[in-house]
Amino acid sequence: MKKLPFIGTTHSKLLLIGSTIGIVLTLGLTAFMSLSEAEAQSSVEAAGSIAQVAGDQGAISLPSQDLSGEDENPPDNKPTAAIELPPIQDLVSSETILAVDAATCIPKDAVHQVGSVIDVIDTDRLSVLIDDDLSTVKYLGIAIQPSNEQVQEAALSTNQSLIGQSITLVSDSSDADADGNLLRFVFTDDAFINQYFLENGLATAASAPPDEACGEDFQAAQDRARSQKVGIWEPLKPSDWREWPIVPEISDYAVEIYLRGLESRVNPESFSIIGDCLSIPERLFRKVSWGDFELPEGLEDLQSTVEQFKSVWNRQPVTVDGGFVPASMFSSYFSDPARCGAYETPLDCEFRINNPSIVIISMGTDQKPETEEEFEFYMREIIEYSIGRDVLPIIVTKADPTEEEFPLNFIMAQLAYEYDLPLWNFWAAVQHLPNTALNPVTGIHLTAEGNAIRRLSALQVLDAILTAAQN
Repeated sequence: MKKLPFIGTTHSKLLLIGSTIGIVLTLGLTAFMSLSEAEAQSSVEAAGSIAQVAGDQGAISLPSQDLSGEDENPPDNKPTAAIELPPIQDLVSSETILAVDAATCIPKDAVHQVGSVIDVIDTDRLSVLIDDDLSTVKYLGIAIQPSNEQVQEAALSTNQSLIGQSITLVSDSSDADADGNLLRFVFTDDAFINQYFLENGLATAASAPPDEACGEDFQAAQDRARSQKVGIWEPLKPSDWREWPIVPEISDYAVEIYLRGLESRVNPESFSIIGDCLSIPERLFRKVSWGDFELPEGLEDLQSTVEQFKSVWNRQPVTVDGGFVPASMFSSYFSDPARCGAYETPLDCEFRINNPSIVIISMGTDQKPETEEEFEFYMREIIEYSIGRDVLPIIVTKADPTEEEFPLNFIMAQLAYEYDLPLWNFWAAVQHLPNTALNPVTGIHLTAEGNAIRRLSALQVLDAILTAAQN
């Protein structure tokens, strides 16, 4: 048979094409196998990365499949990797130790304990699980103030937010107090709780020997809260005057007035009283022999204040008499002609002859109803007159009832708040006594017990001013 001209050429071409296809298939299979091995290796490396993140962050959601190679029927081609997560205690400890290290007052060699908060006992004590033992932990170096209800609630709320959390505990020199409470500095992963209380005005600094590692830091934190007027340092609202303390916290501004007076011309051993019949020395101070006056037990530290003002306890101020109201201080009609000039007002006369460093303003008993605007006007005048002469005013609430229609005590609190002055809340001091220490016959004069409380609380207020000025 005669061959067609193109048969040989076509056969050669087909052989060449077949060889080429075979080579391509071989190369593709090789590449596919290499890719599978690379993906397997990548899975192992990814598993290792998950373990590393878990170790670094302490909380992560792991894949559902078992990466340890212990499946009952693992696929033949499934890669395996051994992963061991660190214990949760190690994760918590590594986080919280960083917060401890940030507290510069904590010694570097201090022993740390890790525990879990189980419950809150009160404002300054927690129930904590430490090494399977339940212990009561008390905050070290601070004191929660019981007199402020809102601060108490905030302190309890802060403690309750710790329930269920892991905390780090650090001791100072003492391990526990006499009641068996563990004394500790308390840390979460990002906060020093003891210092948090101080910085937010929920506590006062109370470091004492031998536990004084953080004493200076705690005092600085308290000073910051006080300057920012937060928590217990926030000024009390005049509308809540019934809840104000008997002996006031002395403000920085009040101390400034007092010290300014000492630098100028006032007598540091002298105070004056502006008052009505309740402040007549026979009732207030003169019946007391201050030379041999015995202070109640626990108040012996007031003796230095007794001594400082010994020359004026029993003097008769020009600005005190029965029937006096604030307006009386600005009329020469009410001046003592034996001691004052012909046209000298009682206020001018008293400041001239006594040169006080402090003036106690105790008025309102003889103020007539529906004259509260006049009362406020002249009280304000007395305050500004005193401050203008670098004399520190103390405002005193009155014990006899103040009705809503005649709110003299509220006005006093409003003025104390506005001028940032001490308010001696005598009203609060006698609320526990029968008839609030008022004589049942007159209804306005104080009983003997009421006068005794008045003398002692006056001494405490004066002492508070002297103490604040020395700090």
